[in-house]
Amino acid sequence: MLKYRKQFYTYMSSSRKPLALNSTFENVTDTISIYYDEHDNEYWSAQDLNKFVPSKRVDHFMQNQDTIDYVATLEHTMNISAIIRTKGRGAKMLMHRLLALRFAAWLSKDFELHVYRTYDE
Repeated sequence: MLKYRKQFYTYMSSSRKPLALNSTFENVTDTISIYYDEHDNEYWSAQDLNKFVPSKRVDHFMQNQDTIDYVATLEHTMNISAIIRTKGRGAKMLMHRLLALRFAAWLSKDFELHVYRTYDE
């Protein structure tokens, strides 16, 4: 069973510097929802990540052979589910944090750096 525990804002100020996590500024554009499983593994919403670079599609990332190999390695090595799909209205694809960071890198190098910097604050 997944539990929603937090979200972090990923947006830029006018100075192009990342702003603090969970701050409430007027220029928030979107958030990335983070869920945790019963073992405290972190899962990020693929749809939330994809909103920032809508010209690319999550299904194209998932069909990439490098991604397929990475998912297999991640699941085998860490004994986890790399992807969780929720059902019903508002269904989501949730990616383990390591896969989500790889997805962010695939979306855009600038976005990857932004996610790392924002998440680490």
